[in-house]
Amino acid sequence: MIVSSFTFSLNDIEAQTVSKFDIDITGITQTVDVRFGNGTSFTTGLNESYDAGYIFTGKPANPEDDILGGTTGIYTVLVDDTLSQGIGFMIQTLPYAEIGDMKISLGVNIAADGSETITINNITAFPAGHRIIIENKNSSTFTELQGVGDSYVASLTAAEPEKGRFFLHTTNDVVAPAGPGSMTTPNSTNNDIDTDIVGSCGIDAPNGNVLVTTTPANGFTNQYNTSILLDVNGDFTITDPNWIEGVYTISFSCRDKVGNGPTIMGSFGSI
Repeated sequence: MIVSSFTFSLNDIEAQTVSKFDIDITGITQTVDVRFGNGTSFTTGLNESYDAGYIFTGKPANPEDDILGGTTGIYTVLVDDTLSQGIGFMIQTLPYAEIGDMKISLGVNIAADGSETITINNITAFPAGHRIIIENKNSSTFTELQGVGDSYVASLTAAEPEKGRFFLHTTNDVVAPAGPGSMTTPNSTNNDIDTDIVGSCGIDAPNGNVLVTTTPANGFTNQYNTSILLDVNGDFTITDPNWIEGVYTISFSCRDKVGNGPTIMGSFGSI
């Protein structure tokens, strides 16, 4: 049986809530409640009077371990988990002032291998022009869950509690990266097959991702056709991509951190 591990006053939360939504998973009556409010207890960290978590048999040895005891369920993880508790939450209260740029980690656990459907329901007083997006980091896909009937289907494995794979973004950003992109390495016509690739999608793509491709295709093998994370400046480095001898041009397909794009930049070369 899953129960709340913290005491809280729902009336106090209701009084200060401005916007909220529920996260559901197929066939489970338990619902995750995400609330945004203006009260001092609405923070990105842990507030035991407002955030409600799960009791587990024993605290996981590692934050990524199964916290639901082999049952099917979905939960959020603290946005600001400074102690790396890895606790799953059924209520998380967050500051309304940050609703336009919030990233909430989800945990999903299933009792048996299979596909599960994640939906967002009971969206209340969400600001006009804002969106709720689920990100699957494993496949670098972004799916909007804002409309009635919107859902996301994921194939999951019971032996692998899914922490760090799915994230919810609440955002008002709808603008794709504009660039300009750039490539600083390779920086000459003739390069060694061990030459790194160093490039940028521009400052309007911080913490997004880039897909690097070559023409003709398969110019390098180690990270060919792989989505690569961008840093806070929109820059990236591919170390030793294992070039195949030949003459190539390179293109970048850039997305920002909430999935806007892709914007094609390049081509760069010939190399």
